Amino acid sequence: MNHLIENVKASVSLQVFLEEHGAQFRKVGGSLRSDFCPCCGAGRMDSNKLGLHRGDQKWRCFSCGRGGDVIDAAAALWCMPHRDALKRLAGEQWVSAATPVMRRRPVTDPSANQARQAALNTALERLRDGVGKLAPDPEVIAYMTKARGIPGRIIAKAQAQKMLGFLPADPFQARLFLEDTVGLDLMLEAGLWKEGKKIPAIAYRPIVFFLPGMDSAEFRLCRKPNEGERKAIRYGSASRPWYWAGEDSRLAVVEGAVDLLSLVALGFKGDIIGLPGASVWRPEWFAGASRVLVCLDSDKAGQDATTRILAACERLGIPAIDRAPKNGDVNDNLRSKLAA
Repeated sequence: MNHLIENVKASVSLQVFLEEHGAQFRKVGGSLRSDFCPCCGAGRMDSNKLGLHRGDQKWRCFSCGRGGDVIDAAAALWCMPHRDALKRLAGEQWVSAATPVMRRRPVTDPSANQARQAALNTALERLRDGVGKLAPDPEVIAYMTKARGIPGRIIAKAQAQKMLGFLPADPFQARLFLEDTVGLDLMLEAGLWKEGKKIPAIAYRPIVFFLPGMDSAEFRLCRKPNEGERKAIRYGSASRPWYWAGEDSRLAVVEGAVDLLSLVALGFKGDIIGLPGASVWRPEWFAGASRVLVCLDSDKAGQDATTRILAACERLGIPAIDRAPKNGDVNDNLRSKLAA
């Protein structure tokens, strides 16, 4: 186990890991600083409460006092024991100490990270424009409407808002479309296509949710994931949540874009924001709402985030209530109602 711990610490970049979960770093003195903490969430956008020392790969939050290495950060973000977080970092499966660790690309030069993000922005803009001209694949639409229960009119509106797009369901056709629309070189530069791979992972995930600002996108399967398979992959550092404009001043907070569309389908008339992760949020996202309804998942990660969001709303003077589904998530609730 000690060998596995050292392997993970050496292979998984703490900076990259936190950036993948919503942190945005800026250089302050000899360290990197961010407003995002794995334990207490996001603060004000101008906050520097979290410090990261790249030399020893350690972080510390000057707000809640917590800190540690990448394993401590993962355990806090995923709300799981350190042992489970360690094994998930090592490959998202149970492995032995002799198993090679999945290596994440370390980023030591901030300018390289900025260049990659700029390439991703351009790639996502090309992709969004391309899928807007592509007729949706019937297989993908059938999954969204039948398996997920989201009405076609809401899907069409999400497409019109350029929040949602679809690749061809066939991975080989999706690969050709991506090559023609985005370009192989740009996809390699943006990290959307790993060098040496014949088909990029996103070609197997034809449901694409674009985040505002075009700095991030989520690619989802149109079927149930196989054992050990990730149902969704998100690229980029999301600076804003998914957003749906409603008809009144209430604000609902859900996890992800699927739950956002599901809440629309359930008839909610207020504004809705879909968090790109339970722990990825900022207090200013709730400003201006007359009431905040927190509808995060009923699991531990969702409920821990709910507690923090309710506390943040209380500090802002905004009435907020917990409206988590009794079991699962908002989409589970929608499908249960349709099946009744």
